[in-house]
Amino acid sequence: MSSLSFKQALCNAIAAEREAERLYNTLCDKSKDPNTIAFLKDIANDERKHASDLEEIKSKFPNLEFCPEPDQISNIEAPMGWEDVDEINFVDAINIAIQGENNATMIYDALSDSTEGEVSEFFKSLSKTESLHALKLEKIKEKSLR
Repeated sequence: MSSLSFKQALCNAIAAEREAERLYNTLCDKSKDPNTIAFLKDIANDERKHASDLEEIKSKFPNLEFCPEPDQISNIEAPMGWEDVDEINFVDAINIAIQGENNATMIYDALSDSTEGEVSEFFKSLSKTESLHALKLEKIKEKSLR
């Protein structure tokens, strides 16, 4: 079993949500389409809210006041390579978001399986949330392609 503490797990999750928010805000500059920009801003705001929700959880534990540096999973919701493209359209934007949510689901599932107790339950809950986000995005994509 992993020696990942609840504190480190929570701090990593906060960092992952912040990194995803940063990616979506950066991608706004890569589109000229108002609908794509609006979509990316909405997704960035969702990620900001997720981070805030996790910060609220953290605030309920006085011993978690200071976060250690996030480890290698902090970029799980920010798929690599997209920051280097010159321009993206709505389909690109939604595919990036779906990829990020699916990546997070898989990694949080693996972390849940490799930890125990409250850390495992925490990751299981995050995995379920990310999976629901991916399903929501798939429905938006489906609707936009009609």
